[in-house]
Amino acid sequence: MDRMPIRILLLDSDRKFHSLLSKHMSSEDKKEYKLDWASTPNKAQIAMWLGRYDVSLMSDCYVTSVTAPFETEGEGGKEYVPVILLTSPGQADAFLLYPHVGAIDSLPKKDLDMVMLRRAVRNAVE
Repeated sequence: MDRMPIRILLLDSDRKFHSLLSKHMSSEDKKEYKLDWASTPNKAQIAMWLGRYDVSLMSDCYVTSVTAPFETEGEGGKEYVPVILLTSPGQADAFLLYPHVGAIDSLPKKDLDMVMLRRAVRNAVE
């Protein structure tokens, strides 16, 4: 039986970063992840309403623009979407400062390690 891919929404202004991240996340197993992109918090919320997401990757520059956790339509109704913050240098524990966006983890955006990202995503959906 095929399992469903983990649906991820990336909230980041850099389209090139999305392309690079998408390439790296699909290089091992194209069926394991599905990565979509939104360039603004408003577009991200619309994407959440229109589709089901398991986790969101959010650039830390948006944490002051997002006022509440993202919601998506789940099997039992509305569900909060866990957020992994992609942080600037020196912001390793930034997720502790932003529980209002649903942040549960943070990873450095610069020099992002794909093994750590995959592990954080799997932890977020479990």
